[in-house]
Amino acid sequence: MRTIFACLFVATLLQNVLFAEAAPWEVSVDANVTATLNTYSDSWSGDETGSFSWASQLILLLNRQMSKHYRLENTLKLGFGQSKLQDEETEDWSDFQVSTDLIDFETIDKFTFGGFVDPYIAGRLQTTFMDASPDENPKVKYVNPLIFSESFGISRNLVKNDNQLLSTRLGGAAYQRVNRKIETTNDGGIELVTKYNANTKNNTVSYSLFLNLYQALFSSEDETVDTWKTIDVDWQNNLTMNITKYLMVNYMFQLLYDRDISEKARARQTLSLGITFKYTNQKAEEKED
Repeated sequence: MRTIFACLFVATLLQNVLFAEAAPWEVSVDANVTATLNTYSDSWSGDETGSFSWASQLILLLNRQMSKHYRLENTLKLGFGQSKLQDEETEDWSDFQVSTDLIDFETIDKFTFGGFVDPYIAGRLQTTFMDASPDENPKVKYVNPLIFSESFGISRNLVKNDNQLLSTRLGGAAYQRVNRKIETTNDGGIELVTKYNANTKNNTVSYSLFLNLYQALFSSEDETVDTWKTIDVDWQNNLTMNITKYLMVNYMFQLLYDRDISEKARARQTLSLGITFKYTNQKAEEKED
């Protein structure tokens, strides 16, 4: 324990010395909780059944210009929700089933030399709170499977102003897909990532887009399996409209395509009304600008 605290102390000291003139941390927090309940009386005609669902979401941005030529950007996305249905005949409610489950953390080191593009190194972890693997193993119930990725290449901000930010990056990437019930597979290839964020001047309406295209060039999977050769697509869209300071309407659409999981594209969308909380330290952003 003393060794751990000593290492943390030394790391903090080195950071303070190396980045003594670093700009303040830029912090942005966007959290919301939504719930939906549908019930029907016995006299209602048709096959309608009651349902209840809830979902929570957290998006945390933690960025900092560590020096003139080095910028650190961290993004954490958390989501969890459950739903249950009422039986049409017995009117009994089912157990809660997981409907939303996400842990997504990405860290990017950008080297801002003032050129046309900026070199970068990035790392990402994707997983779920509950085990999402179809294989049964009572010993593994949480945080499985895990997808680690490391990438490097060039990046550029195509549009950047007070209300919009469009950035893209292109480079090589390596993936480790860890299923603690079965095995770990490795592959590498080319990755293109595009991010877009926009909001109105009064922040009443905000929109974010995330597009990840990955083409594997080699894989550790069995030679008889060739599904890894197709391009993987992760396209996320999120639209938020604030009715009041703490009340919002949110629409989310995601399209996934990965032939290792399914031959068809997978899509999901949610429209929800709930309570929201947002925080941004504007002073840090103004100082950087």
